[in-house]
Amino acid sequence: MFNIATLPNLSLIQITVYLALGVICQNWIPTPYLMCLWGLFFFFNPPLMPHRSIFSACLAVLLILIIMDFSTGLNWNRTLFVLVHYFIVASIYFYVRFSLDSIQRKSLSMVLIALLLLNCVGSIYQVFISSEIQSLSWVPQGGVKRAFGLFDNPNLLASSLMMVIFVAFKLWRDRRSSVLPIIFLISTLMFTQSRGAILGLSLGLIILFYYDCIRVKAWTLIFGLICLMGLSLIMTNRSLSTNELGVNQRIELLRGIQNYLHAEWLTGSGAGTFHLEYPFYRTLGGKYPLYAHNHILEIWCELGIAGLILIMVWIVKGFRLAIHRRRSDPILLAFGAACLMNSSTNQSFSYFVVACIFATCIALLDEETILESPRDLRLRPYIWKFGVVAILTLGLYQYQWNRLASDSLKNNR
Repeated sequence: MFNIATLPNLSLIQITVYLALGVICQNWIPTPYLMCLWGLFFFFNPPLMPHRSIFSACLAVLLILIIMDFSTGLNWNRTLFVLVHYFIVASIYFYVRFSLDSIQRKSLSMVLIALLLLNCVGSIYQVFISSEIQSLSWVPQGGVKRAFGLFDNPNLLASSLMMVIFVAFKLWRDRRSSVLPIIFLISTLMFTQSRGAILGLSLGLIILFYYDCIRVKAWTLIFGLICLMGLSLIMTNRSLSTNELGVNQRIELLRGIQNYLHAEWLTGSGAGTFHLEYPFYRTLGGKYPLYAHNHILEIWCELGIAGLILIMVWIVKGFRLAIHRRRSDPILLAFGAACLMNSSTNQSFSYFVVACIFATCIALLDEETILESPRDLRLRPYIWKFGVVAILTLGLYQYQWNRLASDSLKNNR
């Protein structure tokens, strides 16, 4: 007979299942349906939260700011999507940070690493075995193919790998796992050829090398050499010249965003409306991106100066906390610097699955806030009831949209 105390925690199992569904089935399950699963989980398992926190205050103001966009009556579905996005990502962060003990956090860390290692195996097949031709926007003619695993594009996989590498690094540093998964994760990151993620990881490794102990410095130097080899691959396969397609697209995107902010810098165009408004401000025709490839600028474009101030408060406060702890544990500072570098160069953090991984990783790395027996500091229940109603409304809208799209395809045939 099993002792009930030794059985896995049901809530932890649910979290791992939902993360696995997001990572493995993101191309088959629409994001609003994944949000519904998370919403139901938090309805029955509200996360513990501190009474006083600048992060919680800024989050509340941000959600209120997004809710105010409903008053315009325009693009309400996109506004609702963004509201639910931030609500669930924040809930994941608070739940993992305050509601899991050290054993549960270690289990979740290992599950997260295993999910990304699964993507690494698929990535090796994509790069070296698969005969599928990748688009020129990914790979220049005659270049080495890029790894993307089960994600929509290489940058999403790269951002996820970059973040999980720090979780694996922490487990290895604390002598809880082997160094081999870290090497495999970093090597796969090189095959994604994502400049932002590789530069972000390199910056994080520099910080770890500067502050960590001698044993860690030696291996950090080895990890850094792997990154250098990856950067050399990028320099030969995907040039950093402005004539290279990916770089040229980002330059043109920044020019369009400058025009965008010139018109919308004060109030913004509304949450979730970047892809609708950007075509009016772009400098070139052709295909345009859904996101700004810079999360801070994207928030500024959509939520105006108030959104920019909130995100800057988050960043400054977070880095002050990480710098204060750098002597005892520099990994939070390294992780924050890497994510800031990466989010400034691609669109990954605007995607729900990557944002969920970000929330989980930063909560797992913030070791000083583990509470083995946390006090019940959760918000009032009506907040979570409101949240689940908003999430289910979004799911119903997605269901109706899928039905209309399916009927339209049948009629066209």
